[in-house]
Amino acid sequence: MRNCHLFASLLCVLISTSALGVGGNMGGPSQDGSETDPYLIQDVNDFDTFADPANAATYWAAGVHTKLMTDIDLSGRTYTTAVIAPHHNSSDNFTNVRFTGTFDGNSYSVTNVTIELLDPLSYEYYKGLFGCIENATILNLTIENITIDGYSFIGGLAGYSLSSSIVNCSCSGKINGYDDSGGLIGFLSNGSVTGCHSNAIVTGEYRVGGLIGQFSGGTITNCYATGDVSVNLNDAGGLIGDSSSPSGYVDSCYATGNITSADYSAGGFIGRNYGGQITNSYATANVTSVNRSGGFTATNTGIIINCYSTGDVCGGEWTGVFAGYNSSSISGCFANVSSQTHGISDAIGHEGTNSSASISITTSDQLQLQNTFSDAGWDFSDDDGDPAVWKMLRPGEDTPRLAWQAVFAGDIAGLYGVDMVDFAYLAHYWGQDCDSPACDRA
Repeated sequence: MRNCHLFASLLCVLISTSALGVGGNMGGPSQDGSETDPYLIQDVNDFDTFADPANAATYWAAGVHTKLMTDIDLSGRTYTTAVIAPHHNSSDNFTNVRFTGTFDGNSYSVTNVTIELLDPLSYEYYKGLFGCIENATILNLTIENITIDGYSFIGGLAGYSLSSSIVNCSCSGKINGYDDSGGLIGFLSNGSVTGCHSNAIVTGEYRVGGLIGQFSGGTITNCYATGDVSVNLNDAGGLIGDSSSPSGYVDSCYATGNITSADYSAGGFIGRNYGGQITNSYATANVTSVNRSGGFTATNTGIIINCYSTGDVCGGEWTGVFAGYNSSSISGCFANVSSQTHGISDAIGHEGTNSSASISITTSDQLQLQNTFSDAGWDFSDDDGDPAVWKMLRPGEDTPRLAWQAVFAGDIAGLYGVDMVDFAYLAHYWGQDCDSPACDRA
């Protein structure tokens, strides 16, 4: 009888272990890394197996798919390189194995990541959850409470992203680098970033952005950043620090964090737009710089269309409520007159050769009226068969919002209107203490 009990207990343990997954086996022998049978990260041991450079040929290769099946908490660990696809020398040329596969976060999180300096006097590059990715796809991943110290190519998700696709990813924490540092990506070269956001606090010397540090070609759409950004030198931006390529395209994005430069070049949305195109975007950030600052951009030598800024702007020479300096095209744009409280009344602080600008400086009341923008050709209508770009959700109380910004039942904050559904949520969850997202909304 005793042997029967022992056998039954052992059988239960084996069944439980099989159900939960054996640590490090990446989902078991049936998984082959294909799109239909991706490798599965079911616990921290699986995560360590995936992140081990010794297994790079298996899990980081092109065409290989990996899916996260649980939240991963890295508390108590301290890294000195990127967790995945790390860089191991002081050269700014990445010579190690890059991540080139597909990683699906599956709406789970990697939390409490700490990446410190190995040597305070060394140049430490390519730091993030991923150090360097190329022709990769990363989607549906949340990174929470990440802390990084590094030198160059520093980002919460990836230090360096080349020709990759990043979709529905987010990051929170503190990012600190010397240059090319961003809340989500340090250096973005080509590829695309879609539906992503960051509320990380980002600091550095120059080319520092709330979402992207340096943007060198590609597309950024439907993204936002809410964290504060500060630099000691130049090119600080709420969403992007520096856009350095005429092939860069940004559409339907916004930034709200406070932007500060101890030297010059700070913009509520972008520090320097060098040749790229930005459309249908806005910034509500307050901007402070010694010189060359703007509510939307510090410097523009590219194209900006149908954008607005509302934050206060404070600076010295070459400071404007929308742009610090412009030598190219700005059209259909608006800025808030409240910035004049700091003695700044010009839309553009300084205009260079070939400057062409259509920027209306309006009052807060005018910015809360749809006609202010629709009269300038902004798209608020679905009548043409295409989705609207903008929505005026609370006329007379709020400025335009991008049409993709979430509208959900029970938003009792009132941004999207107050109705009986809001009341029902409040009544149902009143006084409750729970972890439900609906409770959070109520």
